[in-house]
Order: sequence, then structure tokens, then C-alpha cells
Amino acid sequence: MPPTRGLTLGQLLEVPSLGLALVSEAPVSAVVTGAHTIEIDHPGRWLKPGSVMLTTGLRWVGVPLPDRHEDDLVEELIEAGVVALLFGIGVHLDTVPSRLVAAASARHFPVLTVPADVPFFRVEDVVNSAVIGPDSYPVRRQLWLQNDLLRALADPQPVAALVQRLAYFVKGTAAVYEESGRQVAAVGDGPTRLIWSELATRGHGRLRFAVGRWHVLAQPLSVRGVGYWMAVASRRESTIEEVGDGLLESAERIFSAVSGIQALSATATWAEAAQLLQQLVEGVTTESEIRVWDRLRAYRFAPRFPVRMLWAVPRSQAGRARGEGDDLTALYDEAHVAGLPLVLAAHSDDTRDALAGEGTVLHGMVADNGALDEWLAVLARTHHVGLSERFTDLVLARRQDRDARRASQVALRRGHYGLGSAGVAPDPEAGTIVRFEDVDLATWLLSSRGQEATAEKVRQQLAGLLEHEDLVETVIAWLGRGMDIQATATALYLHPNSVRYRLRRIEEILAVPITSPTVIANLYLAFHDQLAPH
Repeated sequence: MPPTRGLTLGQLLEVPSLGLALVSEAPVSAVVTGAHTIEIDHPGRWLKPGSVMLTTGLRWVGVPLPDRHEDDLVEELIEAGVVALLFGIGVHLDTVPSRLVAAASARHFPVLTVPADVPFFRVEDVVNSAVIGPDSYPVRRQLWLQNDLLRALADPQPVAALVQRLAYFVKGTAAVYEESGRQVAAVGDGPTRLIWSELATRGHGRLRFAVGRWHVLAQPLSVRGVGYWMAVASRRESTIEEVGDGLLESAERIFSAVSGIQALSATATWAEAAQLLQQLVEGVTTESEIRVWDRLRAYRFAPRFPVRMLWAVPRSQAGRARGEGDDLTALYDEAHVAGLPLVLAAHSDDTRDALAGEGTVLHGMVADNGALDEWLAVLARTHHVGLSERFTDLVLARRQDRDARRASQVALRRGHYGLGSAGVAPDPEAGTIVRFEDVDLATWLLSSRGQEATAEKVRQQLAGLLEHEDLVETVIAWLGRGMDIQATATALYLHPNSVRYRLRRIEEILAVPITSPTVIANLYLAFHDQLAPH
């Protein structure tokens, strides 16, 4: 169906600067040929067919309800060929009289509201300019749409603001999806999940389809190598046909600009974060502490509020959740929403533990407030996390940073060997989180050495014992159960005498009594990571 030449009521409704709204049940397809403001009685003879009448409702001020005769006005305007009544609210009346709306709806006559801050001459200018140059109206309409969409760039949440404006223009729903189907933003009461289901099955390219009573227009786009879908939906098919293509084309460019600005801002944030963390690691003096706190204000830190240093090591590939990566932007967003001060940066670490998985080592400082645990749960989806003790004096940051790194190695080993913290079984779908104050002395001592160095020392000292798997299994079970022979036998499905026999064999190999404090300490450290918590 070819587009109608000239300005229609539906197009007039879409002009952002006018803010018009339809309040009666009526079609908006009629072409507008003029606009006139009239407050006198019997206006029909003064209006030409195809025009719209503007009024502030002055005729009803002080007039009793029975004497207003709203239905007579509607009949007169219809007989005169007037295509709509535009009612300026907030001047004499705050709302359109309900009887007028009812009478107009009964005759399917459009009644539109004009906001109080929009002068009537602005409506008249739009209508009259379209009448004088009908061919240029689509160009002007596209400029209006683009200018309003561009305002989203100034919003603190530009993507959400852009989607809000898209939904407004189609008088329905708008949504942006990642290629995975996750909704980046959505506005309106349309069936966004059903829309995505259709997008996921229909393929690529710009798509038009219907979901129930909703008419949908969608197109894929790619920003910085990441794929998205943008969709608008309206119950009016004519709205999608008239403005949908132009809206999506403009919105795609603005979305790309928003993403570019956010990426630039994020890059600057990460660079500043890396510099701040480097300064903290190198050491903060008493004289420089105030200046460092001032720089941390940009990350919402308050001076002397308790903080912790943080190191996060990637989980093994088998334990990582599909689709979740080392996304600093997402982690900063989570912290921002939760009200958690955070400075975080990716760390190029060439000395990572051999147990670490693929991904990025993260280094940071975080406030120790009520939002910390929830944010750590998000980080633990992809990382094992180590935290220092709480501190408020930045002069201590260097030492606390070393402790956080040791805690991350403890977390990595516990995650690798399936050990929980403080006797709590670990979550197989999440990384391990370790706070340094919860690390016992033996674990602290071991964390100062790499896994390979520790393993080499164990091989050197206990080579004879390591040749016998049954004896190693026995000593681990025995130590893990407080050196209780009966409990060890039960765990290994052995007779207690069999356990005593194995322990004597261990003594023969080591050539020292197994109950010697030194031997027990050495065995405990050697098999520390394999000891199950009880």
C-alpha cells in the first residue's frame, strides 16, 4: 500500500516537539489540510474541510454540565469535514471533558490533547508547512525523530533512554537483545520474549512479522564485534510502516555512538584504575595518602571507609559458565547498581599458578560494605577470589595487596581440589572466595610458595611414601580424621588392625615414629590440599 501524500493525524501525533496524545477511540489516518484556533460557538462554518480545530475549552468555563452540549460540537465538526479536535489542557481545564471524549469516541472522531507548554502556533506551523510542501514532510519528520533520539546521548543511561524513545514513537514496545537472547533494555507491555523467539528462528536481515496483535519490525546490528537485535512493536501496523524503518536506521547509528562513547569511557576508567592500583602496590606514604583518596573519590570511595584489596584468578575452563567472560564493564555495572565502590583492572600475569584456567587475572580494591557479598557472587561465576583483611589506612595497601594475592592462591587450590571454606562444601558452579583473615597458618605458609615448588619439595622428602598409593590414601584419611584409627578404618572400609599395619609401614619408610610432632606437621603440610574438611 503506497504511503498517503500529505500529513496525516498519525504523523502529527509522532512529532516529538508537540507531545500530542489521542484520547478518543478513533482512527488517525485522515490527511490534515490546515489548523485553526477557534474559541467561539458554532465554529464549523469557519473551518475548511480537512482541517483540525484547536481549543483551550474556554467555551465551557463557568458553563453548567447540562448546558455544554459536547455531542452537538462533535456533530458540527464532523458535518464541516473537520478531521480532529486538538484540546489544549492545563490552560482553562486540566483534562478534556469526559462527555466530550465519550461523544467523540461514539462517532469515531479523533480528539487529541496538546500539553500546556506547547503553544498553538507551533502546531499550526507544523501543519501549515506540511501543507505548503508535502513532499518535504518525510524529510522533516526524519529530522524530528533523529533529533529526539539524539537526546538519549545526554542521559545517564543512554541505551535505556534510546529504547524509551523508540517505544514512544511507535506507541508500543521497543527492545534491544544480545545475540544470546538476553535483553539489554526493553520498554512497553509488548511480548518481548515471544518477539525474541521469532527472531531466533527467522534468521538474519531486517524482519517484519506479527506476534498476536503486535506488528514487529526488527533488524540485527553489530557493534565492536558484538551482535545485537533491535526491535520495535506496535498494535498499529500503519505506525510501523510509516516510521519503523527510519526509526531503526537512526537508532542503529545512535546505539553505535553510545557503545563507542561507553567503550572510550570504560577504557579511560580501566587505565586510571590500573594506575591507581599500581600506586597502591608500590606504596602510599602518609604525605600522599590524601591525594590518593581524592583520586579514589571518582570511584565513589569515601576516605577512611573500610576497604579490601582483591585478586581474582580464572576458574578452570570446565567450571566456567558458558557465555560469561572477563567483562570488566559488567562487573563495574554490577557494582554501580549495588552501590559498591570499586576500582578494578585486568592484570597481565605471566606467573599465574598452573591450576588457573583461561581468562584474565583481575586486580582491584573494593569497599567492605553490605553489597560486597552479592557482588563477589557475580565475580565468582568466572573466578576464584582472594581478599585481604579490612583496612582504612592506605599506607597498608601494599602489604594487604600481598595478602589478597595469597588468599587468591588459596582460593584457587581449594577450588581445584574441591575443598570448601571453614568446612563448608564448595559450590561446583562457582569459584571459591577466600578472605585472608579466614586462612589458617598452614595454608598461609603454603600460599607463599608456588604449587610446583611445593610439589617438588614433597617429592624430595617423601619419595618412598609416594610410591605406595594405598599408604598415601591411608595417611590422608588418618590426618583428615584427627588421627582416629576407627574413623579412618570406617572411611577406608578397612579393619582397624589393617590401618595400624599401614601406619607401621609408613613409619618404616620414614624411619621415624609417625606420631612425632615434626612428622605429623610435615605430613599435614605435604598433603594439606588433599585433606577434606571435617
